[in-house]
This record gives sequence, C-alpha cells and structure tokens, in this order.
Amino acid sequence: MEINFPEHDAGLYISHNDHKASYMGVEDAIGVIYDDDDWISQEEKEKAIRTDSVWSIQWYPDTPNHAPFGSCIRLSSTFEGLFEGD
Repeated sequence: MEINFPEHDAGLYISHNDHKASYMGVEDAIGVIYDDDDWISQEEKEKAIRTDSVWSIQWYPDTPNHAPFGSCIRLSSTFEGLFEGD
C-alpha cells in the first residue's frame, strides 16, 4: 500500500479508537470525541459504528505566510480509508 500523506507544515497525527479510552462506543462518541463532519463518508461512519473501530488522521496544513488555520481531521473505519478520495 502506498501512502500519500497530506501536505502539512506542523504535526501530523494518526490514532486508532480514541473512544475506547473513554469507555464509549463509536455511536456514543460522535459529537463528543468525533465531529460528525470529519467522516470521509456516511458509509464509513456507519461501518465504524458496526465494527466499533475508528481511525483518525489530523494535520496542520501548509498555509501562506504561516497564517493560522487550525487543523484538518479525517475519520474512517479503516486505516486505508484515511487516504482514499481527495
């Protein structure tokens, strides 16, 4: 598998199952730990709920003149899914 990491200027972080550290299931963690807008697709969100597995990638993108932007986050039920699509 070839991985194309997103362009980033500062940190890039990958994590798996952050919800389990809070003794929560995926469905209960949506809106608490995971932002509903960060899923790569509705199908991946539903699969994550069924499998109780969430992979996340967070990065701080390159910005012109290092303008403050914040971070980008993608959520998927699989590691490979983090790198699919755009």
